[in-house]
Amino acid sequence: MKYEKLRAMIDKTVVFEFDTGVKIVGILKEVKPEEGIVTLAVMKDVDILSETGDLIEHHANFTFVPNKQKKFGIKKE
Repeated sequence: MKYEKLRAMIDKTVVFEFDTGVKIVGILKEVKPEEGIVTLAVMKDVDILSETGDLIEHHANFTFVPNKQKKFGIKKE
């Protein structure tokens, strides 16, 4: 991912589109950390849209990891 490009989008309305067609659309307020590999995107006024453009959820504030997922599973205790 081109992190400087992402940092240049702060305070703009951005779209993150996923392989399923789902989109996260909202205002990018901050990326964390301020330098290096971005691990969090902090957004406001966010709509999560289905592949057909239908509203799934709306969030006043939304933070997520804007990187490719490697795997998932149940946490082992």
